[in-house]
Amino acid sequence: MSGEYNTRLGPCHPRIMQRAIRLYGTFAALNMTFRNDHLLDEGIAPPPPFAAYADLCAATSEGLTIAEQMMADFK
Repeated sequence: MSGEYNTRLGPCHPRIMQRAIRLYGTFAALNMTFRNDHLLDEGIAPPPPFAAYADLCAATSEGLTIAEQMMADFK
């Protein structure tokens, strides 16, 4: 099993990846949508469109496995 995870996701710990996938699946099953109407009403600036920073996301994750990206995200 760990070989398949490593082939698809890069070097990773299968049990940690299973837990992360399960957590994401549970969250996705809630079928909730975030609305920022109240934040905007209070004067918070709207977020930039994804297209405005997608290139930065791609550049900063280039060459990293998913497991390495997760380690950086959860520091």
